[in-house]
Parts: sequence; C-alpha cells; structure tokens
Amino acid sequence: MFTAVSSTYAGSTKLLKAHDPIANEYIVVLNDQTGVNLDAVVNGLAQQHSGEVLAVLRHGVKAFGVRLSAAEAERLADSPLVNHVE
Repeated sequence: MFTAVSSTYAGSTKLLKAHDPIANEYIVVLNDQTGVNLDAVVNGLAQQHSGEVLAVLRHGVKAFGVRLSAAEAERLADSPLVNHVE
C-alpha cells in the first residue's frame, strides 16, 4: 500500500514519495475527469509515457496504477491532467 508524504521526489512538486515504494510502479491520481472517457485518458497517458497500465480506479478518486521508469513518472506528473503521482 502506498502512502503519500508531503515531501517532493525527483524535483517535481506533483511526484510524491511513497512510504514503501515498489520499483517502477506508481499510482497516478487524475484531476477532475467528469464527462470524459476515462479509459482513453488513462491509455493515452500511459502510451505517451511508455507505461503499462496495471489497474484503473473508476469510482470516487479517478486514478490508475502504471509501470514506467522514474524519469517518465516525473514527466507524467507534469501533465495538466494529473493531480499527482506517488
């Protein structure tokens, strides 16, 4: 289970360090995606950053698990569609 902390990681203010991270696996919490095709957003972001989608959370918080490099995670965190990555 990932637990976000208030500090930043790798220079991005939207890439948070997890308490007990799994290498190259991240949880991406999206900004409001009301009225959009969530699958298209998730798959587009993953593809753009050479990631593999692990799971999608559709109810409550819109988020997804993804496997990608640390450098790509930092770039993904800078997307305007992303609230934060942990």
